[in-house]
Order: sequence, then C-alpha cells, then structure tokens
Amino acid sequence: MTRGLTFAALSISLTLVTACTGVRDGAVTTTDMGAGTSTSAVAVGTGAGAEDSVPLSTPPAPIASLAWSADLRPVSGPVLVDGVLALYTLSSTDRLMMTALDAETGEQLWSRPASTSGIPVVRPLEPQVIDGEVVYLQPTVRPDLPDDAADVISRDPRTGTSKGTGSTWGVHVMQPHLCPGSETDVCTVLLDDDGNLTWPTVVTSSWEPVPWVPAGHQTAGHFVEPIGPLDLARAGGARIGRLVDDTLVWEVSTADLVGPRASTNTGWSFVAHEDDLLIGTVGLADVIDGADLDLTESAVFALDAATGRPSWIARGMDLGCNSTLWAEGSGPLLACRYKGGVHRWTDEGSALIDLDADLVRLDPRTGEALWRADLPKGDVEGTFVPGVLDEEHAVVLDQVVDVRDGSARHRTEADRVWFPDQARPTVDRAGDHGREVVGEGLWRLPDGLDLTLGGPLPTWPLPPGVGLEMDDGSRVVAHADGIARLASPTDGR
Repeated sequence: MTRGLTFAALSISLTLVTACTGVRDGAVTTTDMGAGTSTSAVAVGTGAGAEDSVPLSTPPAPIASLAWSADLRPVSGPVLVDGVLALYTLSSTDRLMMTALDAETGEQLWSRPASTSGIPVVRPLEPQVIDGEVVYLQPTVRPDLPDDAADVISRDPRTGTSKGTGSTWGVHVMQPHLCPGSETDVCTVLLDDDGNLTWPTVVTSSWEPVPWVPAGHQTAGHFVEPIGPLDLARAGGARIGRLVDDTLVWEVSTADLVGPRASTNTGWSFVAHEDDLLIGTVGLADVIDGADLDLTESAVFALDAATGRPSWIARGMDLGCNSTLWAEGSGPLLACRYKGGVHRWTDEGSALIDLDADLVRLDPRTGEALWRADLPKGDVEGTFVPGVLDEEHAVVLDQVVDVRDGSARHRTEADRVWFPDQARPTVDRAGDHGREVVGEGLWRLPDGLDLTLGGPLPTWPLPPGVGLEMDDGSRVVAHADGIARLASPTDGR
C-alpha cells in the first residue's frame, strides 16, 4: 500500500443535479415508466359536480417543541453514548475539538483539542464510540515528529478523563475506528518516514499497539477500513470483504462486479437491506488522474451478506440520487440511471458533461426499476446532494418528487427542505495536508428556520434520517450554527 492511493467517501460519479416533470394544480400528470405509468391526484374541486363540492383544507402541521439548543460550531453530527452526545466542533479560534454534551440538558461536559492529522478531506469526520468510550485523534507535540502528527486517545464520555493514549504517534490517514469484525479493538493506519502507508495497527483493549492480523490471517489484515454496514470493509482498490469475529468470511472484486477500473479508491456508497443484503456503488477509476469517466459504466449491485455472491446488478446506475428517506433500509432506494454523459474534473472542481439520465426507484430485492422520471439533458456544474421534505418526498434540485410514484412538482418558498450539509469549514491545523474539513451527520437548516429559543421551529415529525433519533423519538440536529434537541409538540419538554 502506498501513499499514492486516493480515497473518498462518495463516488465521484455520485455528483448529479436532477429534475423531474412538474405537476400543475387541477391536472393529471403521467410519468413514462416504460411498462406502465404513474399519475398524480386530481385537485379537489375540479371535474364534474365541482360546483357542489366543498373544498377540503389540510390542517396545519404541528410544530416541534424545543427541548434545548446549544450555541456551538459543529463540524459533525453527534453520537450517543451513556447519555452523552459527542461531536466534532470548532473553537472560537478555529481549532478542531471533540466536545461532549449532556443529552438531556444540552449542557457542555467537556471539550478537548482534536486532530485531523493526515486524513484527506474526502474522508468525513464522524465521532467513534468503542467499548463505551469516545475515541479520536489528539494533536501530538514532539520535535521529532511532523507538525500534523497525532495519537489515538480514548475518553470517558461523561467526565472526559482518559485511560491513556494508544502510543501510535505519527501521521494518520484515517480516523481511529472499530476494527471490522471486532467489538473492542481500535484500528488505524499511519504513514512511515517515507510517506508510505504502513501495515494497519490495532490498539487492543490493553492500549498496546500491535500489527493488525485478524485471526492470524495476513489477507484479512488488509481489510482495515469500514465502508458500509454489516462489517463491510475494503482492502484498497478493487477488493471488498466482510469480517465477522475477526474472520474474513468472503471477499469480492469490484472490477469483476462493475468494470476493469472500478475501485473504492475513488469512492463508495453502501447500504444494507434487512441485514441480509448489501447494496452499493463504487467509483469508476482506480486513481484520480484527470481523465473523463463514462457515467454509463456505473453499476449498482446487491451482494448476499452471508456469502458475498451477487444477487443482482443494475448497469449504468449509481446511488448518487439516494436520500435519507432510505432510513435504515425501510424507505425508497433511489438511483441515477445514466444513458449518456461523462464526469470531468475542471479548474472549479468537477462537472457532468452531456448528461442524459433518469431518476429511478429500485426494488432492493430484485434491482428492478419501480418507476423512472426523466432528468434534464446537458452540462451540470458542481455536485448534487438530494434533500428531503417529508417521509414521502425527496427533493431533487428544485423538484419535489413523490417517491411513491415518481410524480413531481416545482419546489416553492413554502417548502421546508432539509439537505445534508457538506460544507468544508477552514480549521487551524498543522502540517501540509490542507486546511479544510468535512463532517458526517451535519444538516443545513431549511430556509426560515432557527433552532433557538423563540425562533421559528420546523413542523413535526422531521423527515426520516434527519438528525439523531433518541430512544423517546426526539431528534438531535446539528447544523452550522449550533445543535438542538427537538421533540413532539405533546412531549411536554
């Protein structure tokens, strides 16, 4: 493994701006789906006998109650452990911090300096909880080490006290995480003095660093980085596998599944369905070399979680259009289906050229399209992140799409849309690995909302997947200007 490998958390073919057919009041609109059509409902009060009908009014949606809000600068969403919320934040001087809050009151319990070390910005930061403790990288100040050196540290979630560090001083290229297939061991990967990736290191329960060789199996030791649910991991490049109880139970090649250059080195996106299927997409190249990538070479595939055998493969698609409505495998599985177009790197970032694509909903069991909606053809600058309006509507650019049948309407100013926030704030960090950072689980507030005491609050319930759901059904939402716990209006908080 060399430093020349490039990693990403999302496939570069997942940057798609989409739109669908609009629905006018009082009209029936059909969406062509090949074998069938879907229709939107006729507005109340139209058609025969309309003059005798009484228009129905929709009662206003209830407004969420605010349990508490905290004035922070979150970089990531929170994780919950032992009644404590832990998340990455920025200090007033733009230093990266690990911060802990009491989940019931929002009171800050502690905040300590954290480090991104050599983690690429394309790897989103997400707090890690291992064996009941908060585990992350803290800065290491030693004259014999690079400026961006760090060490693994574990802290008690409520007190912030530490039982010590992992003695893994150096430049880390990924955040410490639970080793795939293990319940207690912490894995990390460092750079050696020549800038090459070292053999994965595990910090055991005794906090002594040793080479990571699951069950003494050298091949399994390559599968160090989790990339999806059900202990799915990658070994770099085209190899993915599943480890259970420190044992590699299967491995497959993404080159065989998708195409000769398909690789996790340029991205991945995986979800689980009913704990027996892994559904995913990987990038279209082994390295980012500036070459155009043919979007039609994408594929969405499903693997049997027990054996790794393919259950189905849908060619010319990726999961770039999937939204948080998926919500742990109980919602719609949305995909982009490409009929033409390429991904191209530009001076401003990236673009989709000559795009010709559809938005489709896939049956997770068979991979068949349940409906499809045409997308606009042409060139698209930048990236696309699907939003959500409620449990039945995903937002694709300026279109509100009914996920039940693929019908759509134009987004209006009254729509309160939630988008994952993929902003990259600047942090004060040492070393030469950049000054931007991105976190997982952060949300961009819908226009007009302010999650503070006395501010305009959202309707309840929140859309699936928005915020961290607590045991009582309330949600903790982290956004660029703070964090808040929202609950049902009848909760009485």
